[in-house]
Amino acid sequence: MKSLLINVILLLGIAIPGMMAQEQKEQLWLAGVEVVKPDMVTRYLELNKEMTVICQSEKFPYSFYVWTSGDFRYYLWYPIKSLEDIPAIDKAWKAIVDKWGVDKYATFQECLEYTEQKVMISRPDLNVEPQQPAASPGENNYCWWQEFYLKNGHEKAVEALFKEGEKLIGNRSIQILMGYGKSGFELPVLIMWSFGKSKNDYWIKDKNDWEQMDEQTIAAFKKIDDEFTTHLRKYVYRDMWWQKDISYEKAE
Repeated sequence: MKSLLINVILLLGIAIPGMMAQEQKEQLWLAGVEVVKPDMVTRYLELNKEMTVICQSEKFPYSFYVWTSGDFRYYLWYPIKSLEDIPAIDKAWKAIVDKWGVDKYATFQECLEYTEQKVMISRPDLNVEPQQPAASPGENNYCWWQEFYLKNGHEKAVEALFKEGEKLIGNRSIQILMGYGKSGFELPVLIMWSFGKSKNDYWIKDKNDWEQMDEQTIAAFKKIDDEFTTHLRKYVYRDMWWQKDISYEKAE
């Protein structure tokens, strides 16, 4: 099995619009997590499509990008300017529900087991950017998502290790987007995400990058990895797939 840090540094991908966009400044993100009853997924998706149509016609004032991890969990990611946007989003959804109808909304609620709310902030100064993107915007439908739960107070030490690892990469076609959880997570947590056209496409590229590394570089990564793991408390990862047909991007 690949070492943890090398797994991170070698992740291949390029961004797509919205949450997937290449970020040049810190960006707050609100995630509304909807856990769907297994026997209600089809109905949940049908109702979401109806709501998305209403969002378009009513010019819903906030973009949201829906991803699923394939385990009945759907993540609605909203780019926000401040935490004050959260109650404003709730108010905007109330207007959509009023337009849609309370009975239809009640049916939608019956599809859900429960919901969660999380906030994270991007850290573009920690991103690993590719020299030449391997895909055009909008082509990526797969995301490799990782959450590194750190020991308290170890954030700066871990950031230094990643920057050291980045120097070993050279000019490979790699992009890693990074951020920190702000609320709704166990803290501190460093979050990383990267993209591919599909899961198969993504991991083929990952394999190719591994094969291009020489033994000296791998040995250097191993040394960094040994120290990196001493800062970890827990590691969570998941596959994610973009749900384009129930995502929404507001008109600028």
